[in-house]
Amino acid sequence: MSDRAVDPTYAPPAQWSVLSIAATSTGLWAATDAGLRRWADRCWDVPQTPPGLDFVAIVAAINTSADTHGHLLAAGLPAGITYSFNGGREWYQAVVDPIESSVSCLAASPRFAQDRVLLAGTEQDGILRSTDGGRRWRLANFGLTEFTILALTAAPSWDRREDLFAATDGGLYRSPNGGRAWKRADIGIEGLIVQTLTCSPNYALDQCVVAGCEDAPIHQSHDAGRSWHVLDAAPQHANSIWIHPTKPNIWLAGTSEGLLGRTQDAGLSWQVVYSGNDAILTLAASGSVVYAGRYGGGLLCSQDEGLSWGIVA
Repeated sequence: MSDRAVDPTYAPPAQWSVLSIAATSTGLWAATDAGLRRWADRCWDVPQTPPGLDFVAIVAAINTSADTHGHLLAAGLPAGITYSFNGGREWYQAVVDPIESSVSCLAASPRFAQDRVLLAGTEQDGILRSTDGGRRWRLANFGLTEFTILALTAAPSWDRREDLFAATDGGLYRSPNGGRAWKRADIGIEGLIVQTLTCSPNYALDQCVVAGCEDAPIHQSHDAGRSWHVLDAAPQHANSIWIHPTKPNIWLAGTSEGLLGRTQDAGLSWQVVYSGNDAILTLAASGSVVYAGRYGGGLLCSQDEGLSWGIVA
């Protein structure tokens, strides 16, 4: 199915701003300023619109588990969260605690298939938490003193501690108990606006968290967010950071200046692997393919761990 055939407001994919990417067994999903889109069978299509929600302003879409059930979550407009259990064929609107602001970011428990825990950051109301796969959401702000949430990430292992990290407009927070309570975790990064957060795939051993900042180089923590240090050689203004799942020394960083940086030594030295005019907003991967969403520039992809890039048309 083609976008052009079903959407009278169709704009070419190369002109979209891609805000979030979810690689799933049912296709590659993109939250864009043109609405929710899916890349499957070598073309873009427009999914069935979830009931009661205008998806033109959607700002997040994630695959909430690594299983094959096709569980998807999409969010955007004030109090607007929807979910699908069948790969996007049917969508249902979630029940959300009364809030007035939009959802800005999403994160899932690494044990989602068992515990069904999801987190959603909002623009003014703090953090929402779901324990039933996204059907119902309750505010989970205990310990927070700032309520504009810019980024969320979950540590990939919840064996002994259920670590989650949240970036707000007033500082970084960590939750050691799956988002039930929060405490400050920004020694060494005070005063900086963190735009993106990600954890090492070896977090259980190295406790490594990486933060991209608005007006500063990338920062790194080796003690689960208790303290931070700057990576002086790292790109400035990082909007998104991706760490290779099996080669944690390989990172990619996309910047607001339209650059993609790559490191093979966990951030000590970097090379520019892509340079464009459009800010890189988000990074995600499916198998060996890495995707980069751009502001007003559509979607890029790389099949060689970020060394070269082409356009997903």
